[in-house]
Amino acid sequence: MNREATKPKVLLIQPVLAHYRRSFLESLLSIPDVEFLILAGEGKVPVKSFSPEKNTGFYLFRNHSISLKGHRFFWQNGLISEVLKQKPDAIILPGIDFHYLGTLILAILIRIMLPAKILWWGHATIEKQGWIGTKLRNFFFGLADGIFTYNQEGADSILKQFPSKPVIPLFNSLNKEDYGFNEISEPRKEGEAIRILFSGRFTNKKRVDILIEALGILKRRKQPFTCRFVGDGPALKDAENRVKDLGISESVEFLGELYGNAAATHFKQSDLFVLPGKVGLSIVHALSFGLPVITTNQKHVHSPEYELIEPGQNGDFFEGFNPESLADCIIIWNEEINSKGEEIRETCKESVIRGAYLPEKMAEQMSSLVRKILTT
Repeated sequence: MNREATKPKVLLIQPVLAHYRRSFLESLLSIPDVEFLILAGEGKVPVKSFSPEKNTGFYLFRNHSISLKGHRFFWQNGLISEVLKQKPDAIILPGIDFHYLGTLILAILIRIMLPAKILWWGHATIEKQGWIGTKLRNFFFGLADGIFTYNQEGADSILKQFPSKPVIPLFNSLNKEDYGFNEISEPRKEGEAIRILFSGRFTNKKRVDILIEALGILKRRKQPFTCRFVGDGPALKDAENRVKDLGISESVEFLGELYGNAAATHFKQSDLFVLPGKVGLSIVHALSFGLPVITTNQKHVHSPEYELIEPGQNGDFFEGFNPESLADCIIIWNEEINSKGEEIRETCKESVIRGAYLPEKMAEQMSSLVRKILTT
């Protein structure tokens, strides 16, 4: 470390200031014994972002891109010169993605020109990348002094190749205002039908069609239910038409896009969260409101957050994309909720806290590993 009498300076590089990471980044900047600075791209990247207040530890650089053979490659003008100017003790780079050329060049330049420690933070995928992809990723991971992954699976994959490197999973979080821990749920009345909730974009990856088919099966089995759909997207019209075809319109509501308190109302009035296809941070959102989560056991389609589901405790996985299996799962959880609804709600909320899917916990874990690396 090159600042014996002062706290170390650490730069965190991001392709863009993703909106869902705002609370985490603000928590990171408030760490008292490490000077964190956030250097991020602005524009071009199709991710919802936020604008920070001026002079708060954020540095923004315009994203530029070029298209080549069907791929778009990004870089940020001025990023490399700013990093060299800051002379950090450590720098945390986003995951190894060959579409972000500036990040990869920066990693090599740091290793050549600065004594700074290098850490990567991303999916940490090595396997199934092809021979060339695997070799290149191994090269860049080999430059690192430490690695943050998005889940335990990623950490295990890295440790197979680099057993001596410090590697920890750093679980994603929501913004503080999006958690439902302190919201008062509305328990269903005795004899009331199970209240199912879907919240997300209506896209093919979410497989809303599987849930609708499962609802049709529940009706045939004479299992009472209500299901609310929150969201919009290209697959919405097909979903509405299929609900009519199955004759379940009286039990289904399409509410459109809702955010904040409007969305929270429906989370508080539900018993079970079902997203048959790809899940991500929606798991964290639902569990924080005390809702068990059901999704497919095809784990390759999911974002890293699927690891938060503990079957039989805070949710379950149904088989493949089988509506019959999903219907079975819903019926099982209906019985569980009938017998111990409040206990299940508390278990769901506690799993988020225990799993460290919180912005303050993320900041604490990131700073802890950085301090460890800088002092060894």
